[in-house]
Amino acid sequence: MKKIYKKSKIHIIVIIFLVFSISLIGCSKEHNNKDINFENKKENKKENKLENYKEALQVEKVKDESISQIKVTNKSSFDVSGICLIYDEVDKNNNVITNSKNLIDITLNPSKVVYSQISTQEYTKDINITGYEYSYKEDRVFVDLNKDTVKVGINNVKTENSNPYEILYTSDINKINESKEGFTYEIKVKNLSQNDLGNTTLKLAELNDKGEYIKITHTISSNVLKSNEKAKIEITSSKDAKDLKLIGYIYDDINNKANVDIDLQAHKAKINK
Repeated sequence: MKKIYKKSKIHIIVIIFLVFSISLIGCSKEHNNKDINFENKKENKKENKLENYKEALQVEKVKDESISQIKVTNKSSFDVSGICLIYDEVDKNNNVITNSKNLIDITLNPSKVVYSQISTQEYTKDINITGYEYSYKEDRVFVDLNKDTVKVGINNVKTENSNPYEILYTSDINKINESKEGFTYEIKVKNLSQNDLGNTTLKLAELNDKGEYIKITHTISSNVLKSNEKAKIEITSSKDAKDLKLIGYIYDDINNKANVDIDLQAHKAKINK
């Protein structure tokens, strides 16, 4: 009887051990499956992000126009800044003369269009856009059109909220003269801060009748603008411009020995001391 009892006890222990082992294996498999699913989700999220970055901008040469005019459309749902076109200049035999970069100094909001005029060399027959770069938040995105690849680095341009630095009052832009060469506008500015401002530069965008940015210009006023002082600044535009928009301004904060670059499109400021 005792032998039977001992055998039964051994059988029970073996069964318990087997059940426990199977449970452990099941838990381990479930845990591994969760890890795999988590890694797959991470990888898919990364791939989707890269794909969105790659498709953010549509870059194309304008048909029936100068070879040096490039149209850039923001196809994404986010603001894009620091756009830099990378291109080759080629001769009539399609040999590369030089490769260059062209910076577009505007933050491009979703669905907006900007045209970039590229100055080419004397023997350039055509240009080939090989890629482009842009910034979005902390990321610097590099798109290689030849290889159809995208890489993401760190955006080294540090910005902060521009509200504390938007110390220049600006009036509406009024047209005061018109000629065959273009238009002359006037804008009134006032220094709202307690500090003197030097080398005030207005960043302006010319717009066509579709609201597309056709040219980015900088108008510099070298006069020192004292605290609460007002000034009038004249601006000239091309004859193709149907409207003019202030997209930002730059000034030297003389008292704090800082150069401040205001982006009114993104409401960000770059501070250089």
